[in-house]
Amino acid sequence: MPTQRPVPTQPPAAPPNESAPPSATVGADEPATSPDAWRRPHPLTILALVGDVFRGAGLGLIAILALNAGDGFSWFEQLAALATFGSGLVRWWSTRYRITPTHIEHRHGVFRRNEQIMERTRIQNVGLTSPLIARVLGLSSVDVAEASADGNISIRYLAREEAEKMAKLLEPATAAIPAQTPAFDGDLADAPPPGMTPPGLAPPEGARTTTLHQGALGPLLRFELGRLVPNIPVVIPAGIMAYALSLSDAPLLVRIGFPVAALLMPLLGALSPLMVYGGYRLSRTAGGLELQGGLLTERRVVIQPDRIQTLTWVDHPLGRRSGIRSLGFSTAEVGHGGMENGEVSVELDRLVPAADADEVDRIAVLAGRPIRVDDDRLRRVSPLTIRRAALRWSIPTLAAPALWFVRPWLPFVVVPIWWAAAWLAARRRYEILGVATDDVELVGRTGWWISRTTRLSVDRIQGVRMTSTPFQRRLGLATLVVGTAGVRGDTAVVVPDLTADDAHELGRRLALCAARAEDPFEL
Repeated sequence: MPTQRPVPTQPPAAPPNESAPPSATVGADEPATSPDAWRRPHPLTILALVGDVFRGAGLGLIAILALNAGDGFSWFEQLAALATFGSGLVRWWSTRYRITPTHIEHRHGVFRRNEQIMERTRIQNVGLTSPLIARVLGLSSVDVAEASADGNISIRYLAREEAEKMAKLLEPATAAIPAQTPAFDGDLADAPPPGMTPPGLAPPEGARTTTLHQGALGPLLRFELGRLVPNIPVVIPAGIMAYALSLSDAPLLVRIGFPVAALLMPLLGALSPLMVYGGYRLSRTAGGLELQGGLLTERRVVIQPDRIQTLTWVDHPLGRRSGIRSLGFSTAEVGHGGMENGEVSVELDRLVPAADADEVDRIAVLAGRPIRVDDDRLRRVSPLTIRRAALRWSIPTLAAPALWFVRPWLPFVVVPIWWAAAWLAARRRYEILGVATDDVELVGRTGWWISRTTRLSVDRIQGVRMTSTPFQRRLGLATLVVGTAGVRGDTAVVVPDLTADDAHELGRRLALCAARAEDPFEL
């Protein structure tokens, strides 16, 4: 009888959820044995993570270093520095990632072990973040976002070249553009419908990157200085605090430091966009729209035009006098600037940080949001909103009797000025508030000094609700809240102080239009 030759057997493949064998785990500076091998971040990540800790310590760390410059450091301070370095080493050692043809997987954590698995088809956008210390070390973090806030992945840190290659590998495919679509010349009549990538954003054949907008610090500085006006009321308590401290026996540093800090806090907050949008550039690439900016921490993110949920025009009186406004946006994910300590930080949320009105409208048209509803068509809210806002903003004057102990005449000066300012701001707010729709686009405008006009396609509405406080119910008012996916709090457009009948009528109309857009054959 012929003998049968034994058939060689292969070891069973490991299940996809099991860890790779130790031989498959390689460092960032070693060649991977396979495209989907587990890898660690770059070894210099240890120094970058230590730098992140020092950056978070801020002024407190600087004060400790200044006080101990001549006396040396105690054993406790040396132990704290050693523990900080050790934590960076452990965080680097415990972090793994790998990319398969269908998934991206990320493991991190020591005591609380976290494992994230994201399907590559669910990726919304991919961004790169480079804080100052990481940029000096030639590193960048790769921030991968999906529609849910809990699923975002941030891999810190990789060599800059490797991070750029990974970002291009993970970029979602750009929405297809029909071949017969005519070239978009900016005419609103030829604007593409919402949800389609506008031809103006399609990269020209043979071109890799085309700059659509280059930011400038001059217009941005003028625009942000105009946003300081709402912080003027801070000057009043700061001045009172300085005057009260001048009469006390407090040290000179305290008498000067507290008022100066009270004045600098709003100033630094208003000027922080200069650090975020310094050197800003908006480009179109094969992967979509690329936003890049940052003076100290450089951020870069690529978004898909057809995933833009809302566009928001922002301006104020001083900006309008110089013809400067801003254009913000939101997409189907929570943030655009990366992740800090496991939480998404919303940073690059403007398509145009600050530019003239024509430039802003041009970028809005290219982003697929031509202006369909003019501001003149906005429906005003109830005039009773003036009374409600003035009373709400006058609540701080209830503490005015305490000023009697500083100087008896102070309450009689501060309270009338505050009431007059509250009434003027409430009147200004009434002139700005408004809402309108043409059953295709919803437009809502809010603010009192800074005006925000948000435009949302009706087919992207996820929910409509009406809310009212006891004081609103007494006046017969209600607030209309329209939500869409991806916007923080699921709130895209909020219009306060409509009459209750108008709010319910508009809410039912929007809900009906949204349902018809979702299933046109059902209704």
